Amino acid sequence: MRCLREVAVEQLEQAPEEEVWLIADNSDLRKPYAEAMPYLMQVPDLEGELVPGYRTINVPGVTPGRRGLLYHHLFSSRTPDFVSEPAEVQEALEKVSQALTPLKDRKTITWLLDSGFDDAAVWRTIWQAREHLVCRVYHLERLVSFQDRTGQWQESNLGQARGQMQLLARVQTTLVAKRGTQPRAKKQQAEVEIAACPVRPTLLLTFTTF
Repeated sequence: MRCLREVAVEQLEQAPEEEVWLIADNSDLRKPYAEAMPYLMQVPDLEGELVPGYRTINVPGVTPGRRGLLYHHLFSSRTPDFVSEPAEVQEALEKVSQALTPLKDRKTITWLLDSGFDDAAVWRTIWQAREHLVCRVYHLERLVSFQDRTGQWQESNLGQARGQMQLLARVQTTLVAKRGTQPRAKKQQAEVEIAACPVRPTLLLTFTTF
């Protein structure tokens, strides 16, 4: 993996763009019929049933014209040296950030995270490394400060902040999805509203110098 990471950093360093996107993915590797593979753990299949398998963490680095694999690790909770999944995530964040250190003077590093990374410790590690993040949130009860539509700052949670978002744009795309009472997913147009309001994750400010 170290050699692949070095090649990826070299590729991203040569990219003319001033921003590098890091897409963190924690997925299940399912081995439903495996019996003799070492340290098999239980992971959910697509129907939610538990089957033998492993967990993985992958981090590709991407620009509009280049990409490279910066991190790949397969792990199991049954290995003797396993600590926890958050510890595995922290190791991934730190190794990728360290590898990209030579690029940080000239490029902005932005992590793109799914809701599995909606975690204060994850955000803290990224911000302490002077990197940015975009994360789909899962914990709408998270306490924050947010700016309402009159410009005043309020103390509440992300669920309340959603009610103060202002519409910025409407965009259309085509994707395979099931809408309303449709019996099955199909390729169709979907309209998406983009809205936002300023938010300060107040509980995290104690962990960073920002």
